[in-house]
Amino acid sequence: MMTVLVVAALAAMIASFAWSRRQLDPRRPAALAAIALRCAGFGVLIFIVLQPARLPSPQTVTTRRVLAVLVDQSASMSTGGAGATRLDRARAMVRDHRVVEQVSEVAEIAIYGFDADLIPIDPAALDALEPAGRRTDLASSIERAVRRHRGSDLAGLLILSDGRHTEGAEPRDAARRLKTPLFTAAVTDPALPDAPVDAPRDLALTSVTAEPRLVLGQSARIVCAVESLGYPPRQVAVTLHREGRTVATTAVALSAQQPKRPALLVVTPDRVGSHRYEARIAPEPDETDPTNNVAEITIDVVDPVNRLLYVDRLRFERRFLKPVIAGRRNLRYAAVVPLDGQRNLVQGDDEALRAVAADLTPDGLRQVKAMILGDLPASAFDPEQIAAIRDWVGSGGALMILGGPQSLGADGFIEALGTLIPVTLDRPAPYVEAPSRVRLTPAGAAHPAFQRVSKQWESAAPLLSRFGAQGVRAAATVLLETTEPVVAPLVVSRRAGHGKAAIVLTDSTWRWQLGHDRAGPGAAGGADTPHAVFWQQMIDWLLPDIDQTDDEGGQVQLLTDRTTYEVRDAIEVVVNVRGADGSAAKGADVRLTIASPDGRPIERTAEPAGGDDPTYRATFDAAYAGAYAIQATASVAGRPIGVDRIVVNAVQPLVEFTRTEPDPQLMKDLALLSGGKYLEPSDLDDLVRLARLEPREVVIQPNADHDAVPVWNRWWLLALFVAIMTAEWVVRKRNQWV
Repeated sequence: MMTVLVVAALAAMIASFAWSRRQLDPRRPAALAAIALRCAGFGVLIFIVLQPARLPSPQTVTTRRVLAVLVDQSASMSTGGAGATRLDRARAMVRDHRVVEQVSEVAEIAIYGFDADLIPIDPAALDALEPAGRRTDLASSIERAVRRHRGSDLAGLLILSDGRHTEGAEPRDAARRLKTPLFTAAVTDPALPDAPVDAPRDLALTSVTAEPRLVLGQSARIVCAVESLGYPPRQVAVTLHREGRTVATTAVALSAQQPKRPALLVVTPDRVGSHRYEARIAPEPDETDPTNNVAEITIDVVDPVNRLLYVDRLRFERRFLKPVIAGRRNLRYAAVVPLDGQRNLVQGDDEALRAVAADLTPDGLRQVKAMILGDLPASAFDPEQIAAIRDWVGSGGALMILGGPQSLGADGFIEALGTLIPVTLDRPAPYVEAPSRVRLTPAGAAHPAFQRVSKQWESAAPLLSRFGAQGVRAAATVLLETTEPVVAPLVVSRRAGHGKAAIVLTDSTWRWQLGHDRAGPGAAGGADTPHAVFWQQMIDWLLPDIDQTDDEGGQVQLLTDRTTYEVRDAIEVVVNVRGADGSAAKGADVRLTIASPDGRPIERTAEPAGGDDPTYRATFDAAYAGAYAIQATASVAGRPIGVDRIVVNAVQPLVEFTRTEPDPQLMKDLALLSGGKYLEPSDLDDLVRLARLEPREVVIQPNADHDAVPVWNRWWLLALFVAIMTAEWVVRKRNQWV
C-alpha cells in the first residue's frame, strides 16, 4: 500500500510538471523558483507518506543465568545399599556440596522432581521427596525443563539420576536436538566391601505394662512390647520370672511387616505384698544388643477386704450418706470429720483404716480401695496428702468427690486435684439454687450405679441445688443430668490412670431419701429409695471387682511377609492365636475374610501349620491390582478369641522394580551429546565455574517492530510543507499562473 501511495505521488508530480510546462519558462527565475518549491513540497509529502523511523543504539545489560536441577524421584531410586536409598544419596549430593547455596549466590536455581512428569519443588522441600514414580521418562523431562525456561538465560540442566530410563523417546536424541548443556551426575549404589558387614539385628523388650495394683485373687495381665530388627519372620518366646522361677510363658509372631507386637503374660499372685517380675527374651547369638532383652515390673497386691474412707464435714448430706455406708455388710469403713486443724472425729468399724485416716500416707492408702471426699476445703489436707491421693488414684484407687460450697469453692479441690475431676469448673463453681429434675443419659442407663432404679429417676424428688460446670473433660462420661430449669451434668465419671474418679455436682442427694413423687417402688423412705439404691450401687462401682476372671478373650495376630505384592502373586497369611493366659490356642477355628479390589469377598479357613509351629495359615491369589483388606476371626469351642485386621496391596509389575540397576553410561552420553559435562560428586563443589553460571553481559539489539522511533510525525515537517506550498502559491499568484 505504501508503494502505491509513493507511485501515485510521483505520477501526480509528473502530471503537474507536464501541465504547467506550457506556462513555465525554465529560463526565468520565477519559473525556476516555482519548480523548486513544487519539488520540495512533493519531497516533504513523500517523506511523510513513507513514515520513516530510526532504531535506537544496542543496549548492553548484565543478566543472572538460570540453572535447572532435575532430581529423579522414580521407584528405582528407592533401592540402594549401605542403609541409604539412591534418592537419599542424591539429596546428600545437593546438601553436602552446597549446590543450592553456591548457585544462589551468582544465579537463579530451579529444582524439579521428575519421573514421567516434571514437578517443581521448593528447595526446602527436597527432603520430603518420595521415590514413588512408576515410570521414568528422561527425554520428556529434559524437554519440559528447557521449555519452562525459554526466554531466560538458561545455563544448563543439572540431572541427578540413576540413569534408568523406562518410558518415552530416546534421551540421547533429545540431548542432540536441544542446544542446552546437560550436566549429569549418576546416582549409583556403593560398591560392596571386601568383608561383608551384617546389618544390625536385635530383639528387644521395649516396654512392660500391667495394672500396678491388684486385689489378692485377681490375675495380673502383663503386656510386653516385643520388637524385632533385622530378623526374618519368626515366633519369639517371652518368659516371665519371679524369684528365679519361670511363672508364665508365651510367644509373639514378628516379621518385617509387623516388627513390633504385644505379648500377653498372665499370672495370679498368691500373697499380699509387692511382687517384682522380670520378663525375658532369650538372646540370639548374632544379636547386636542383648541388654534390652530383659525388663522388670512391680505389682502391689492388697488383701481382698473392701475398705472405704469417707471424709466430710457435719452436714445434711453426710447425715443420710453415712448410714448407707455403715449398712454395707461387705465393707469396712472409716468416716472422718475434721473438727479443727488438730483434731478429727473418726468413726468406723476398721481400726487399721482409722489409723490410716489420721495421716493419709502412701503406705496407708494402699489398704484403701475407695475414698469419698465430701464438702471440705483443700486446706484440710497438706500438699503431701493431696499428692498421695493423686498417686493412689493413678495406681488403681477409686475417688468420689461430693459437691459443696467448700469442696468446689475458691479454696476447694478444683486446683488441687486438677484433671482428676471429670469436669472443668470455675473457681469457685457457681452455686445454683433451684428445684431440678434429673434423668439418666444413655451411658448412665447402662451404668452399675443406676440399674435397679434406671426407669424411676424422672419421678425422683427434685434436687434443691446444683453446681455449674464449664464442660466435661475428654474421656469422661455424663451419667446423670438435670432436665429443668436447664440441662446440665450432675454425675460424671472417668478413668484416671489405672483408677477411676467421679463427681456429684449437688449437695442435696438426700432429697432422694424422700422416695418418688408418685406411688411405686420406694415411694416412701427406706432401703429402696433412690438415695439408698444410688449410693449402694455407686459404692459397688467404686470398689474393685474381686470376682475377676481371665475370660477376657485372647490375642489374634495376623501376619504377611510383606505389604506390597504384584498381581498374580500368592499371598500367604499367618495367624498367631493366643488364649487369655498368653498360651497358644489349640483347636482354634480361624476364619479369614478378604475384601478384594473388585468388591468380591474371599473366604478362607486357616489351617494349623503343624509340627511345633502353633500358627494357622491360609493362602489366596492377588487377581487384581488394589488393596486387599484381610480380617482374621478366631474362636475356640464357639468362644470368641479375638479379631485382627491388616491391609496389603497388589500392584501391576513395574519395570522400575524389575530392572533397577543404574545406567551411568547413559548419563555420560547425555552430557557429551549436549555439550555439557559428566560430573563426579566432588565436581559439584566447582559447579559455578563448570556450568559458567557467573552473570554475563548481553548486547540487546533493537527490534524494528517494537523499538523503532518514528521521525516523520514531527510538527515542524507539517509546518515546512505548508510554508513551501504557500510560497509556491505566492509565486504563481504574482505571475498570474494557473
